[in-house]
This record gives sequence, C-alpha cells and structure tokens, in this order.
Amino acid sequence: MTPADSVQSPNVHSFQMKNSRYLLLRLKIVFMLFYKRKLSIKKIINVIGCYLSYYLKSEKSARYPFTISFELSNECNANCLFCRTERGEIYNQNPAGQLFIEKGSMPFELFTQVIDEVKNHMLMAILYVNGEPLIYKRLADAVEYASRNNVATMIATNGILLTEKNIEHLLGAGLDFIKVAVSGFTQSTYSRQNRHGDIEKIKQNLKMLKVANDRLGSRSIIMIDFIYYDYNEGEIFPAKAFFEDLGFMFNLRKGNTSHMEGVVPVTVMPTIESLPVCDWPWKILTINWNGDVFPCCDYVVWSGMSAYRRLTTGDIDIAEIWNGPKARGYRKIHCRDGRRAIPICTDCKRSSVTFKY
Repeated sequence: MTPADSVQSPNVHSFQMKNSRYLLLRLKIVFMLFYKRKLSIKKIINVIGCYLSYYLKSEKSARYPFTISFELSNECNANCLFCRTERGEIYNQNPAGQLFIEKGSMPFELFTQVIDEVKNHMLMAILYVNGEPLIYKRLADAVEYASRNNVATMIATNGILLTEKNIEHLLGAGLDFIKVAVSGFTQSTYSRQNRHGDIEKIKQNLKMLKVANDRLGSRSIIMIDFIYYDYNEGEIFPAKAFFEDLGFMFNLRKGNTSHMEGVVPVTVMPTIESLPVCDWPWKILTINWNGDVFPCCDYVVWSGMSAYRRLTTGDIDIAEIWNGPKARGYRKIHCRDGRRAIPICTDCKRSSVTFKY
C-alpha cells in the first residue's frame, strides 16, 4: 500500500459505511409515497404486519408482501464481467447447477394481474432483478399501470438506454425511483467491469434525465450507485461531485469480484456466524420472468431451487402463496436452523431489506 492509499482508504471506507445503509433514501421514499398519495392505511397496516411477524418469528406474515421484485426481462446490454459472459450468458450462482441461467421476458398480462391483486396493500413494485429493465419493451406501460393503481415503481439501470425518448416515456408514466449503477468516471476505468457502454454518453443521458425530471415536475428520486473497487477509488470523489451537482443521491457499494480474475483480486467474504435470521421471507417476494415465485431476488440466478409456485396468466393468487405451506415452511426453517439450512442462504450476508444491486 502506498502512502496515498493509506490516507485515502479510511475516508473511502467511512463514506461507504455511512451511505450503504440507504437511510436518507428510505426517508425520501416515504415522503414521496405520501406526496404522491401512494400511501394508505391498508398499506401501513400491511407493512407493520410484515415487520411484527418477522420480529415475532411467526410462520405467517401479513396479508401480502409490502414489496415485490419483478424480473420483467433478464437480458442485459452491459455484460459486466461478474454477471455474464462476453456473449451475454448469465452465470449460474449454484455451483451444483448447469452453467448458465435460462433467459426470457415476463408476459405483460401476468404483471398487471399481480398488480390488480396487491395494489391496495403493496408499497412498491421493483421492476428489475438481474436484467436491464429498459430492454423490456413494455416497461413504460408497466410503470404506468402500477402508477395508475397507486403502486410506487423503481428501476435500476446501467444508463446506456436512458435516451431522451425513454426518459420522457418513463417519467411521463410516473416512475418514482431510478437507480443508475456506474463503476467509473472515465472510460478506461468504467470498461474494466463493463464490456459495453460509454460512460461519457451515460453522463449525457443523466444530464437529460435531470432536465426532464425538473421540466416535467416528476419528483422522481434519482440515485447513483457507484460500484467500488480498489482500481477506481480515485474516481469516487470526482463522480460524487459531478452527480450531486445534478441533484442526485450518491451511494457507494463494494463491487462483486466473481469472474473478474485479472482485473481485481478475487475476494472471499469471511463467514459471519452472528447474522440474524433473514427478514426477506416475511417482507418481500420475487417473481421471475417465467412466473416462478421466490422468497428472494438471488433465486433468479441460482438454479435448482423450488419455487413457491409458478404463476400463469389467469391463475394469480399472491395471498395464498405468501402465507401458503411452502412460504410458512421456509420461514420455519430459517427460524429453526438459520441460514445454513438452505444452500443459497449459506453464504448470504444480507442483514435487512435493501434493493437488489
């Protein structure tokens, strides 16, 4: 480590610890829900019920999850090294499974039917899991449908497809929260993780997003998620100044080193024995593009795990699934045996509900 590194690193790590908790973001989301009249007594009661059932470690949660993540499409146009091959094949995180994850897109009618059922109880629809949501052809329609039913919406994007047309459609449809992931402030740094994408073009796209958000009075929350590695440490603070000058929130999080041999040292996270029982099974559902309903977003890139159920258009019953035998059994296993009882949970370090990166 150089003397410069020894001075800078503590500041970076301190910044990371303060910003990765999303505390200000959560407050902004609550205010946004209240301002846009997307908060109701039923929704508040449902959230309280989810939290109480988790703290009491009940097998049954509230009537519905307060958030659902929808994998509308798992295609992506950035092909980051840690996630996909150069040809765009999605790495399977299950070491015992097939090499890659199957691709597809969710039928729009399946999405709308889920919203129809949960709209009076759910706070937010998160319209991505592993894919780039702007590839989904009916993304703006999905945002508009949820907004019309007073359900807040959020996407995370790499920013490549934030064209003027797409920005106008999304903000016009009522998108509430946009998270943009970047891994550098110069092209040479940015391209070390991302096989595709032009960071200068992405900066211009974000300037257009700022102008449109102000002009349309959308009040959408915009946050930059800067993916931190040792090699891009020197670009964190210039990026922070640039994006905060646009009025965006700025968050720093540690990058994924999987499949990045030769770019960064591949790290193995230490085992943490004292993590609490995961709260996701009491609060959130994930619906994959094929209708598979899972307790967590990580399941979409981990093959071989049994879904709670597979939804099909015309056969939607989230309430029954949410507190059905499989979901209740899953919660019971977590309470009785902890994370190590389920392979996908064994090395998971999540300790509270946050957004899928």
